[in-house]
Amino acid sequence: MKYWNKAGYFDYSFIVDPEGSKGGIGLWCKANIQIDILSASKHWIHAHVTLSNQQQFLFTGVYGPSVLTDRNILWDFLNSIRLGNSPWIVLAEQLKHIQGPKLGRQVLPLNHLMYADDLLIFFKANQETCANVDLLLRTDSLGKYLGAFIDGPNPDRQNAELIIDHLQQKLSGWKASMLSQAARLTLIQAVLSAIPLYTLHFTSLTDKYAKKCNSLMKNFFWGNGDAGKKIPLIAWNKICRPKAEGGLGLRSIQGLNHAILGKQLCRIMTSNHGLMGTIMGAKYVDPYPNGNLTCRPYDSPLWKKLFKYKHLVTDHLKWRVGDGSSIHLYDRYWVPPDYHTHPFTQVSQLMSGGFWDSAKLKRVYNPRKIQLISQMNTSFTNQKDILVWGKSSSRKYELKDAYPISMTSQNNRPFRNCEWQAIWKLNLPYKVILFWWKTMHNGLPLHHNLKRRGFNIEDTCLFGCEESETESHVFKDCPFAKLVWFESKLMIRTESINQNSIIDWITHWVQNKDPRHSNIRNYLIPEAIVICLSIYTQHNQVLFQEGNRDHKEVLHRVSHIMNNTKHVFQLATMDPFFALDRSYYHLITSPSGNNTHSSDVTIYCSCKKDVLRQTKSVILFTNNNSYIYPLVMPVVHLKNNILSSVAQCLRRWLLMPHAPQLKAVFASLIAP
Repeated sequence: MKYWNKAGYFDYSFIVDPEGSKGGIGLWCKANIQIDILSASKHWIHAHVTLSNQQQFLFTGVYGPSVLTDRNILWDFLNSIRLGNSPWIVLAEQLKHIQGPKLGRQVLPLNHLMYADDLLIFFKANQETCANVDLLLRTDSLGKYLGAFIDGPNPDRQNAELIIDHLQQKLSGWKASMLSQAARLTLIQAVLSAIPLYTLHFTSLTDKYAKKCNSLMKNFFWGNGDAGKKIPLIAWNKICRPKAEGGLGLRSIQGLNHAILGKQLCRIMTSNHGLMGTIMGAKYVDPYPNGNLTCRPYDSPLWKKLFKYKHLVTDHLKWRVGDGSSIHLYDRYWVPPDYHTHPFTQVSQLMSGGFWDSAKLKRVYNPRKIQLISQMNTSFTNQKDILVWGKSSSRKYELKDAYPISMTSQNNRPFRNCEWQAIWKLNLPYKVILFWWKTMHNGLPLHHNLKRRGFNIEDTCLFGCEESETESHVFKDCPFAKLVWFESKLMIRTESINQNSIIDWITHWVQNKDPRHSNIRNYLIPEAIVICLSIYTQHNQVLFQEGNRDHKEVLHRVSHIMNNTKHVFQLATMDPFFALDRSYYHLITSPSGNNTHSSDVTIYCSCKKDVLRQTKSVILFTNNNSYIYPLVMPVVHLKNNILSSVAQCLRRWLLMPHAPQLKAVFASLIAP
């Protein structure tokens, strides 16, 4: 605000207004009001305002952002730290509400001294400071920290409501009607990744709040909004399965919460240097060899939450051997001995010179365990033994590995014996693959599926036959579908398909790993799925828009989708701008008959500018018998120097493993 209007304090000032679209403008005339500045900086100001009618109030001005959502976040934060009618007290010391004595010229003032359970506060003996101290002492809770409740009555319930409010704000009703189902799924994944995970580190969601969170996401996914409620045709637990098991890979809030609490416990048990791990480990973890966790009725609420999900950690902890001095032979996380007539108590006693002593191992273990222990590496520099989490390749507790373990209590048996990962890797738009995923789960709103769920409707086919409208009938046995399949590019007679349905037929080709049929799989499967999508689209047009039962319209739609899909997947090779997931440069193999690895090679360079995208393509190529053979083409910023870009391009090509050993290099710059 131009430093509070050039320190004149208010003639034209913006006001932080969480409801306004642009923040609102307030006119402050310093001639009509009296302003007593309590504290001020470039970003905030605390003032005592007295109006002309002698009305008094406290005013806090904060330089707020111009975006409405950002102002809402700022406004909520200010409300969370507000104390009564006082100014926004962030730190009493920072705002100089409490000013202690200085013990030296260049030292900070001494405001408080804590010793054991005593607190000494030093401040000036005036009325204003005494009132501020009294206000601080009457504060019975810390309120929020980093946007979450850490104390007070039932903080778990308050934090759960914060998470629900976050989901409701992000998954608003209008988005459910404006976005496709594939786009809604992407938005749910983005919202889940943006949930403040810090809150879940000390909050245990109850089944009630977890179901409410899942209900919000489920309703948004199926498009439930102001327009009405839609029936979910696929169970939510199937949607939350991993993609490899037939789900969509969404994470359940409750499973994610359990995995995060397990991470806290793993830090306590494996960290030897953290303050929390030292205190909690000494208080609640039995010393080895038992290593058991204890939880008593009078223990802290946080420990009770962590103890509830100890199986995520304790069932997978292992020792990484260093010098062996910290590992008891009967430790629960070490290999249990088979023979007990030996004098050894520590793993370090089974080593000699940093290597495993086979003679000592034979006195303790059977041959199978001896082979297992002999494969463990030991430390030659006397490193300490550490506990590691064995379910991760990095030996660290990872949420991506712990989440599936937290969900093992559910029935995760695949719905259909299918290579689900191969389906998700098809060169088809995400919207088309999501349609086929719903088809394989019998999740399309066909008449037969709706009647099974209690709808009082006829389940006859809309294309003129009297059969029940199932997936098998609509996509294979219906005369309309037979005509579409026969006149398509595949030219298939559905009577010759041995499988019971098109779904089983496509699944058979997906699981066929014969390399001789790779071309058939790459061409047949995408085309067949798009044909099913086009038939289903025509079915909906007949049902809702009084469309025609025209098979040529279906085939035209198939051709349009396949051509657009082919063009999209070829963009990366047509224009480097779209090759986002490719390497910065690539080597193009030489065609047969052209020998570019001769003793003398002339390399040409060309530069092409793209002002719209602010990029510049530098191309190295050779000219052999009027054939232009490109070598490498990096894309750099438009402002890069042309000579340095050419030099970098040439250097990269020479560093490539297949670059020839040149005797002479002649570079000529060709104008674009």
